[in-house]
Amino acid sequence: HVHAGRQETLGGALACYPGSARVWRAHKREAGPRRVCVVEAGETVTVHSAELNSAGLFKEYTLPLDLAGELNPASAEKIEKAATSLDLVKVRLTGVVEDENAAKVSAEILRGRLVKKARLVVIEPETIVAAALSSNSLTKAFLAGMAKLEPEDTQGTDYARWLLARQYGLEELAAHLLEAK
Repeated sequence: HVHAGRQETLGGALACYPGSARVWRAHKREAGPRRVCVVEAGETVTVHSAELNSAGLFKEYTLPLDLAGELNPASAEKIEKAATSLDLVKVRLTGVVEDENAAKVSAEILRGRLVKKARLVVIEPETIVAAALSSNSLTKAFLAGMAKLEPEDTQGTDYARWLLARQYGLEELAAHLLEAK
């Protein structure tokens, strides 16, 4: 079962398949425009492909969630604006989160926004819960060190920077711990 286009000579004859005219699954091989084969027969046979502008595209995105399990609203809006009613849109949600349920809520909110815009929507949460990392001694030491640096004012820019540094640190630790498994 082939969705990708091919053209080759078989037994002296030219065999052409333009690929599927519609994006059917969320896979990297589905990327790119849909095409048809245009065959011109005269003294010789020529074949060229033409793009189907109204077929839709497979669009894949990766968005990070913050520690609270929330999306950057501007990133979600950018994807929403780029989607058309013919597209299959896949979004991978990544990052270290403190609350898995908050990440699921963010995924459902994003799905609700995109399903109004795209033909098919696939949301794949690939997050790591911070508590799952906390049993590691390096993670414990990192979190203890970050706790000592936590600003008292939770409304200021220093606190926002501290949260971001903590998030990036946990994401790096998670990446290394997953590689070790």
